[in-house]
Amino acid sequence: VSNRQSELNHLLTSTEPMSNSAHKLYMSLSLADTIATTGFVQAGVEPENTREQYLRAIDSAAAEATSAVLDSDDDEEYLRQLAVQIQRQLPVYTGLVEAARTNNRAGNAVGAAYMSNASAMMRDEILPAAASLFRLSSNNVSEQQDQLTRPQWVPLSGLVAALLFLGLAQYWLWRISRRRLNRGFAAATVMMVVALLWVSGTNVYTWHLGNRGFTEASTPWDSLTQARIDAQRTRTEEILALVQRRTNYNPSLEFSSTNKHISAALDDYSNSSALRTAAETSADEEVVDGVSSDDAADSSTIDEARTALQEWDEAKAHLLRALDSGNYEQALALATDSTMGAQGSGADSTGTAGSGTNQTMSSAAAFEKLDAALATLIANARDSMRSYLSESLAALNLVAAAVSLLSLLSVLAIWLGIRPRMVEYL
Repeated sequence: VSNRQSELNHLLTSTEPMSNSAHKLYMSLSLADTIATTGFVQAGVEPENTREQYLRAIDSAAAEATSAVLDSDDDEEYLRQLAVQIQRQLPVYTGLVEAARTNNRAGNAVGAAYMSNASAMMRDEILPAAASLFRLSSNNVSEQQDQLTRPQWVPLSGLVAALLFLGLAQYWLWRISRRRLNRGFAAATVMMVVALLWVSGTNVYTWHLGNRGFTEASTPWDSLTQARIDAQRTRTEEILALVQRRTNYNPSLEFSSTNKHISAALDDYSNSSALRTAAETSADEEVVDGVSSDDAADSSTIDEARTALQEWDEAKAHLLRALDSGNYEQALALATDSTMGAQGSGADSTGTAGSGTNQTMSSAAAFEKLDAALATLIANARDSMRSYLSESLAALNLVAAAVSLLSLLSVLAIWLGIRPRMVEYL
């Protein structure tokens, strides 16, 4: 029991945070690529805020690559190899991006080739390595959680055996002493029953938290993280189409599967009973008109994500029309201007850039809203998963010490119970 408590604590403080770092690593890398391509296609000098966002994403990726394998075991050498591969290729990628920026500012057409090569390196080499690191670390969390929440049949069988032998010993004592009840043996039996019930209850509670709570909470987390990855990949493809000036680009084809993944992930989150249970047990939760504050916040975030997803779909339709008509400047504004539509400057229903009463949010603004909502839901789902692990860990508190104490007291009670009978024969 003590070993299991230690391993659960390791899962909560090391393995799960490494998996979260692997997720942040992938998102930082993908975000850096999207920002780099966005800054490349924007006219004139790259905006300062875009440059700062790119540098923050690169810095975050470098830090998370280390955190993702910081506490890895000796048998997880492959995880460290993936992290080293990412850290080795990241400077090469940033070098290509800087070469693209330099040539672009100098007016050299070769800048687009550098940017395409950099993005290809990110998508074909660095991101697949990060995806493998994330997948393996997530599997480690699931496997350890499953192993550490299984019933402890060996300790339970030991306590059952103790009760069985206590019963046989009392039967033997009754046969030779003709006294049916021995207070010492009865006290030892009561203490072993308490120990058995305590360990059994702890095992049932931990198994319930692990196999029902954690597993159900991890399902929407898995769906949301994959949906966010798909959204980021689609966004990068959208910007890369502008870099390469692909007039035959059809974002609707790529967006269709992404839309389905995101919608399904949002459904998984809203339908998860484990997440609602975790929210209901929050210590600082407020309930108004029968609806908890956490449930209301989650519902609002889900609605915001669905709205942003629809706005992104509409923005892509406008982007497609602009590319088909050869209006590159309008397509560029729709794809990169994060203020379009959000602050009153947008595209009207006909796809014409400008201001009007019927405005459409730009693809950049819609994606930012969607990504922020998904990030919030992912964080909430992760908090719920960790709460189940924390409760499993708390359930094991004092169990080892209590069972040890009860066992020693049982031994003492047996000795006190049998001593008077032995004295009778001396």
